[in-house]
Amino acid sequence: VTADLLREKIMEPLKRMPYFSIIADEVTDTSGNQEILSFCLRFLDDHPKEHHIKEAFIDFGYLEITTSQAVANTIFELVKKHGLDIQNVRGLSFDGASSMSGEKCRA
Repeated sequence: VTADLLREKIMEPLKRMPYFSIIADEVTDTSGNQEILSFCLRFLDDHPKEHHIKEAFIDFGYLEITTSQAVANTIFELVKKHGLDIQNVRGLSFDGASSMSGEKCRA
C-alpha cells in the first residue's frame, strides 16, 4: 500500500502534462529463473516555477517468454494497470534488445 501511494505521488505530474516516454529493460532473475521487465517512465514535471524531466521506476512485469510480442503485451498491460493512456506515449527506449528491433515491431 505504501508503494502504491509513493507511485501515485511520483506520477502526479502526469495529470497536468500527460505525455510520457517508456523505458523498458528485461533481465533474467537467475535465482527464480524468471524473466522480469522493468517499466520506467520519463516525463516532464511542469512545476509552476520551473520544468524538470523526471525518470521514475514504476513497476515490474513478468514475462513467460521474451519475444517482442510478449514484451509489447506486458508494456500495454502495465500502461493500463497504472491508468495511463497509450496514446500519450511519445517515445520508447529499450536496451537495444534484438527482440524489439525486428521487422514486426517497426511502426
